[in-house]
Order: sequence, then C-alpha cells, then structure tokens
Amino acid sequence: MEKYLRTSDLKAHVKACMIQTQLFSKDMDVHYMLIPTTLEGVSLEWYYSLPRNLVDIFDTFYGRFLARFADCKPMAATSTSLHNVVQEEAEGLRQFMVRFARATLNIPDLHPTMSVHALLVGLRPGKKKNI
Repeated sequence: MEKYLRTSDLKAHVKACMIQTQLFSKDMDVHYMLIPTTLEGVSLEWYYSLPRNLVDIFDTFYGRFLARFADCKPMAATSTSLHNVVQEEAEGLRQFMVRFARATLNIPDLHPTMSVHALLVGLRPGKKKNI
C-alpha cells in the first residue's frame, strides 16, 4: 500500500485503504488500526499527536483526517489546463502526443472540440520532423 505523503488525493487514499482492509475484515475498528500504517511524514506525526481517548473509532478519525489535510487535495484538471501542455523544443511529435493524451485522461467530461483546440495550440509551429 502506498504511503500518504500529502501529495495525493486524500479521499482516494482512504478508499484504497478501505478496499485492502476489507480483504481481512469488515470491522471498522480494523480499518482504524491499519490506516496509520499507510501514513508517513507530517500525516503520521499528526496521527500520533491525536489524544488516544478522543479518536477511537474510524468515523471520528476519518472526519478529523479530512479536516486536517483538506488543503492537500490535488487541483482537479480542467480543459483549460490542457493549454499548459505544449510541445517542448526538442520533443518529438510522438512523445508530445503521448503526454497530451495522458493529460486528457485526467479531465472529466472533456469536450472533443476543446481537446482538439488545446492540441493545436500546444503544437510547435513548423514541420514535424521528430516523429
């Protein structure tokens, strides 16, 4: 299980933990006991700073966890962010297309017209020799 380092989606991390711990038990207390093993750095320090008698069930822990690290949620990609994907000077067309395609996967409900427009804007002008 990947460690939570405040750079990934907090809710996605907890969901992944839940899925893995459900392999062992449906008991929420087991989830509560296993999640700290997936924390690292600041999030692990935060966990150990919690009063033991205050947070003893999963729902309480989860609520406090979300509240504490809500600012760490990654920014959602939008169709506008595709305009930041531009072909680098030494980057071949194939590499750029792969990178552009990966960027489009992170955008929900991307309209094809927006995608094509961002692609055309991101291409370097001139002949595409580096395919």
